[in-house]
Amino acid sequence: MLQEAFVAAPVVKPPPKSSELPVEDGIPMETPYHRSQMNLLIDLTDYHWRDRTDYYVGGNMFVYFSEIQVRNRDYRGPDFFIVKDVDGTKHRDAWVVWQEDGRYPDMIVELLSESTADLDKTVKKHLYERTFRTPEYFCYDLFTQELIGWRMGLLGEYEPIEPNADGRLWSSTLQLWLGTWQGGFQKNTINWLRFFDENGELVPTAEAEAERGTRSAAQHKKHSAPILRRYKSPACKPKLNVCVWNCKRERHKTAPKFKLSTERYEDKTKLCVSPCDSVDIYFLGTA
Repeated sequence: MLQEAFVAAPVVKPPPKSSELPVEDGIPMETPYHRSQMNLLIDLTDYHWRDRTDYYVGGNMFVYFSEIQVRNRDYRGPDFFIVKDVDGTKHRDAWVVWQEDGRYPDMIVELLSESTADLDKTVKKHLYERTFRTPEYFCYDLFTQELIGWRMGLLGEYEPIEPNADGRLWSSTLQLWLGTWQGGFQKNTINWLRFFDENGELVPTAEAEAERGTRSAAQHKKHSAPILRRYKSPACKPKLNVCVWNCKRERHKTAPKFKLSTERYEDKTKLCVSPCDSVDIYFLGTA
């Protein structure tokens, strides 16, 4: 009688979890300007899509896409990237493709430096084109203001993005222009990479927009806050067009406490007499 032979199935080791992966290599960004630029792009994206939670934006973060990469410690961390149609409320220390349903970045920006420019334009460009299949890839040099970009073409290869008359590049992912802007951010004044809407208007940071709103409210309050003037007499010379009276007589207690008269007086010296002869009369104005 033949005995059945049993062969044990090979043990398949699951891929590492994000908690088991390194999240930093101890190498800082090239300069503080690069760090500020990354923060600026993240802030602009969050403000531009402030009503949405279906995207993730990250910077200087490792993107893990294969176990071979993990074993070789071939860490790849774009300076700035966006992934659309994902849960943006979830905290992540690294972008682990096999834990994100195979999702790769939809847009990547690398900030060039003298030591990384060649790598960003060759090795990383090839990786983002062939492996990530990232639809849009941009490179920007903070010091030379060089801005270049590529978009995935119909043949599955990157094609250069042509700049407009202002030297800006259109991002289909963001539906915004990418271009340079000279100004201050985080105490540094240089030519930053910024976003512009389809009409060419600068996309503000959340902080700048909050400050603008505060200034606008203060300005409005300064010019429109009414000044209350009180007159004890039932008759007076109106200086302004609107008066408010508060009736004190017992028989008028059932009426509204405050009444508004909008009658206009062309002659400023004409007496304004209230409908009740026992009142406090107020005039509201801006001066």
